[in-house]
Order: sequence, then structure tokens, then C-alpha cells
Amino acid sequence: QLGKDQVMYVKLHQMNVSAIDLSGYKNIHPFPKKYDSYEFLFASDVLITDYSSVFFDFANTGRKIILFPYDQEEYLGKRGLYTQMDELPFPRVTTLEELVEELVRPKNYEDTEFLKRFCPYEKKGVTNALLQKFLFGKDSELIESRAVPDNGKKNVLLYIGGFAKGELTTA
Repeated sequence: QLGKDQVMYVKLHQMNVSAIDLSGYKNIHPFPKKYDSYEFLFASDVLITDYSSVFFDFANTGRKIILFPYDQEEYLGKRGLYTQMDELPFPRVTTLEELVEELVRPKNYEDTEFLKRFCPYEKKGVTNALLQKFLFGKDSELIESRAVPDNGKKNVLLYIGGFAKGELTTA
């Protein structure tokens, strides 16, 4: 039901990749493996997701997000959520018909409070400000500094960055 000018790229969970064949669809394609997920999402007009936390990052683009928790009852019975779906400003659909209808609608929800709550540090120049603070001790209005109480323990820096594609990442 996608229009001829619409293309949907689908990134399936690793457990489902081989279970779903997209080759019969004209406008639906698998997510390109040669691109990082976030690089590709940056070029996307709309994000459709179920329970993935990717919507926290995508929300910073200001583009439309549609929640599609088609199996919500089953999922919540097995897993649960950190944030309740009712607290999210994004439209929620549970059928393909509702999804198609929502795709053609313009973004019509207010996400200002969501962005304030979950994305307060996503501002232009914040990476530079963090580096200036970390490397040279320079303060900035873009970041909030708090004193770390001395607990008599050694400080440890945890770096959570990109890992090279390999066995560790796959595992």
C-alpha cells in the first residue's frame, strides 16, 4: 500500500532476519548492511519502531516517529518496558491499516516535553563543549557540571563507543 514515491527499509531483529522474505515487495527492502544504522536513520523521513530505544536518538531529528507495537500484550508479558508507552508522545498503531494511514499524516504531536526529559544534552556544539571541559577544564552553558563526591575510591572512565565489527559485537 506504499505509494510509488515511498520506500520502506526494514531492519529486523537478528533472530528474525532469515524468517522473513522481503524479496516479493516492490517498495520494501532490507536495511542496507553497508551503512551504520544511525547514518541511515539520519537520512530517513519517518521512524517506525516497536520497542527499540532508537526512538530516543531519532527524536532529536524532529522527524515523525510511529510506534508499531503489534504484539504489545505478548511482549509486555515476557519482557516489560523501562518507560511506559502511554508516556510517549508518538502515535501508536497496532494494525497494518492503521500504520498505512499514519504514514501519510504529517507529524501532529508535541514532543517538546519528551525532548526536555530524555534528550536535554542534544544541542549543537555540545560535543565540542564536552571536549573543552574534559580536556581543558573550560565551562560552557551547554553542559552542567557537578562535583563528584570524594568517596576514597579510584575513578574509572568507561568508554562506550563503536566496536569494530567482529565476534565480540556479534555476540
